This record gives sequence, C-alpha cells and structure tokens, in this order.
Amino acid sequence: MKDLSKFEYKVLKTIGETINDTMKIDDFSFLNETDEILKIRELVYYIDILIAKGYIYSNDDYYEYNENDKVNFKYVNSATKINFTKLTLTDLSKKLFEHSLKKDSLTENIWFVVFSYIITFLLGMVAMYIIKS
Repeated sequence: MKDLSKFEYKVLKTIGETINDTMKIDDFSFLNETDEILKIRELVYYIDILIAKGYIYSNDDYYEYNENDKVNFKYVNSATKINFTKLTLTDLSKKLFEHSLKKDSLTENIWFVVFSYIITFLLGMVAMYIIKS
C-alpha cells in the first residue's frame, strides 16, 4: 500500500475505530452467557462474509471459535484485522457519512458530510470519464 498522507491516515483510523467500536465487549455487557454466545455467533457470521470478500484479514487462531463457545468479543476482535486495501472510495464515503451522523460536534459533522459528497462527486466524474473514453 502506498504511503498515506496524514489526512488519509486519519480517515482510515476513523473507519477502523468506528468498526472496532461495534465489537467491544462492553457493548454487550448486559447479556447473559447464552445470549453472548449467540451474539458472538452472529458477529462471526458477518465477519466470515467480510473475510470471504477480503475486507477483513483473519489470524490463524480465528477459527477456533468453532470448537470453543467460551470465546468472547475481545478475542474475535483481536483475531481479525481490517484490510484497508480492499476499501473502495465508495465504501470510504459511506463510512465517513455514517460516522458523521454519530458525532456530536456540528463542525465535525459538516466536515465529514462535505468530504463524503466530494468523494462521491469525484467517483461520478471518474466514471463519466471512463465511459466517454
């Protein structure tokens, strides 16, 4: 992967934090043991889809969840890694837009929304250029 600018690094870091925030064990601390196992199975199902598409890398020990129902969210999170090279600009703009809706600061919201629209606009321009040539 090419060297990232500080801004690109910040964008990718924000996406990573947004995705990882959904996999923190604290989010499901109210669940009993059976519910937690079911939630982990659901999470793992979606992670498997993302691994198959190449959006997430998995460590060798990731698949141990099949043999051990005691695996927790923190384990699943540490056994996976986001593959940023597979994120497209469209994915990037969607993630930025979703992230902007979650932020409290109006300035941050405006910045991320504007940036996501700029990326979408640029994608449209590139697509039109490719179609015309």
